[in-house]
Amino acid sequence: KHFLVVFLLMVRAAALTPGRVTIAAVILGAWIQYSEAYIQQLPSEARKPFILLTFTCAAFLFFVAPIPQDRSYHNFADRRGFCCRCGTFGFTKDQGRLVVPNFMDVASNSVILAGGVFGIIVLMTRDNLELAGDEWQLSVCCPILFLATVTITFGSMYYHWRPCNETLVWDRLPMTVAFMAVFSFLLDDRIATKSNAKLGPLILYPFIFIGILS
Repeated sequence: KHFLVVFLLMVRAAALTPGRVTIAAVILGAWIQYSEAYIQQLPSEARKPFILLTFTCAAFLFFVAPIPQDRSYHNFADRRGFCCRCGTFGFTKDQGRLVVPNFMDVASNSVILAGGVFGIIVLMTRDNLELAGDEWQLSVCCPILFLATVTITFGSMYYHWRPCNETLVWDRLPMTVAFMAVFSFLLDDRIATKSNAKLGPLILYPFIFIGILS
């Protein structure tokens, strides 16, 4: 409850833009609904770090203005395209219709695609394999991770094909989902709740939602 008071004061101190008010309402509603029962399930030694982490993340959202992306981030070292048309095949600086721009950056995403597809295949055949992990980790968390990994491929290809701030979001958005799935998996695997309930199902979807908002 002390955290809730500090949170409300912090929101009031920040600039009340529509976006921040919306985020504040969502976080406040989620906190009121889930926090008390959720924190009671955590082991006593994990409660203070959890509250501190939540406070730090909330403070960052409300006190730190959006960080603009430096335009020089999009200046790749290798900007060669790859031409594949009748009579011409190979790298070129031409920017015609049949040229794949920033070819090596675009094509290298095939490795990410292979990793995501391989992970999905392994999960689909897990009955014949001895995989470490419980049912929730293998049937919910890992599929989200590998599906997000496959999605990263296409988002990253789109961004590297036409690098700018507007396309960069589609590169980073699926990454956020994948990172949150990994983070939830690790916490679920390493932290036991007081009632021995699964921690992962409690945090996975809120973490993904917060990650997308970020």
